[in-house]
Amino acid sequence: MDNSLEMSFFRVNKWLLGLIGFWPLDKFNRAKKIKIFFNLILLITAIFGEFRFAVLMRKDPLYAFEVILPCLTKIVTWIKLICFVVYRRDLELILKRLFEHCKTDTKNIEKNKLIARVTYITNIWCKVLYINAVSLLSLFAVKPLLIWVYQFLMSGNKDNWVDLPFPAALPYEDMTRINNKTLYSIIYCFLVHSGTINILGVCGTDGTFLCFCLYISVSYQCLQEDFKRSFKSFRLGGKFAGN
Repeated sequence: MDNSLEMSFFRVNKWLLGLIGFWPLDKFNRAKKIKIFFNLILLITAIFGEFRFAVLMRKDPLYAFEVILPCLTKIVTWIKLICFVVYRRDLELILKRLFEHCKTDTKNIEKNKLIARVTYITNIWCKVLYINAVSLLSLFAVKPLLIWVYQFLMSGNKDNWVDLPFPAALPYEDMTRINNKTLYSIIYCFLVHSGTINILGVCGTDGTFLCFCLYISVSYQCLQEDFKRSFKSFRLGGKFAGN
């Protein structure tokens, strides 16, 4: 079961965070640094645009509140990703030590079964979290296209490209001023990619935290197995012979 914890226990999180450059065990070279910097700047720019739009819509509190919700989610994700960068070395050290403990524990049949069961659970929960998040992002991304198709079929108007996946004041305060398909396509891809970073970031960071918690839990179960085996050998050794 070589490299089992990285390949199985953290498999989903390694893939999610690896796509945006935040997996602690990946090489931290120049290309990785540029990728991280680009994603963080892109995400904070989207946050600024969405927050600015919500402020401009403050006269309509209900709509402003609806707009600010994705923005707040992205802010939390941005902070989590910053923490993964700042504490990258600490996380790398923890993961490496955790892998070593896992390799040692999996040599025992009972512990191997315990870790395999928890590994299955973590993979299921991380995949469920990812699928739900991607489904939500897909709905946000497809919504403008569906609106455009509806307008085109119902009114024949194929020049209205102003609806966006996430309401944002980028670059205009009034986004109905976007009348260029190239500019609209750039802003559309920009906002969808910011949503993708948010999805991968929140699923990867939260999934990693979940895996840490579950591995701590299974470690206690492995410790319990050690106590059982120790007391069993103690009895077999005749230590209680005089009782």
